[in-house]
Amino acid sequence: MQENEASLKSFILTLLKYKYFIVGLTVFAIFVSGVLNFFVLKPVYSGCATVYLAKINGNLLLKTKDVQNQIKSDVFIQQIAQDLGVDYKSVQNSLSVNANQDSELIVVTFESEDKTLIKKFFDHFLAELNSFNKQAYETQLNALDIQKQTLLSEFRSLDKQASDMLEQLKSLEQKRTSNAEYMLGYSLLRSVYDSIGTKKADLLKQIAQLDFAIKSSNLFAYQSAPLILDLPVKPHKVFNIVITGLVAFLLTIVFALLFEYWNTNT
Repeated sequence: MQENEASLKSFILTLLKYKYFIVGLTVFAIFVSGVLNFFVLKPVYSGCATVYLAKINGNLLLKTKDVQNQIKSDVFIQQIAQDLGVDYKSVQNSLSVNANQDSELIVVTFESEDKTLIKKFFDHFLAELNSFNKQAYETQLNALDIQKQTLLSEFRSLDKQASDMLEQLKSLEQKRTSNAEYMLGYSLLRSVYDSIGTKKADLLKQIAQLDFAIKSSNLFAYQSAPLILDLPVKPHKVFNIVITGLVAFLLTIVFALLFEYWNTNT
């Protein structure tokens, strides 16, 4: 117990002995950090946008992970850098993409010292993303349209058959005969006519589903206008100054203890 008290007393005495050194260096570190954060380091602004993923017939054109990889790919970043008139690294270091893997949305963030550049980025980003995926999108969309046109052609053919049979039924009805041969022929013709009507209704349902699938398909789109913050996100001035002061304070205490140990043992 006495040893602990002696150690604590020795520690406090050492701090008091080097108090000007500790306080001086801490204040100096805080001052330098303040100057750097307020007058040297340039403010960095941030913009973000939520993007709907491209969909075909209710299914994602690309998986979320594949979209993230495409956006972070060298080819895509190089194209964006060319559009913005900046170097590759500037875009690569400023661009981030976040999403849950089961989500149909991604969040794209871009940081820069120039708010105008952020706006320009989001103006080009969506156009480039859609351009990269346009061929795959149109290929799948055309496949749906071909299915729709095939069903429409089949529907028109059945409609023509139904029209011809209806004329035959009307012709038989006008004869007003009740013999067995007439009744059998009329019954068979009516059965075929009704069957065609059922097939037409089923085709119309399939055509409507395909039409909805085509109209509800979409390329990549912003959920809302990209948000560009008015206040800078970097540097975190107060946080940086506090951390600098705390680290400087702890380091100067360590140095003070080392100095005292050196002096007492030499």
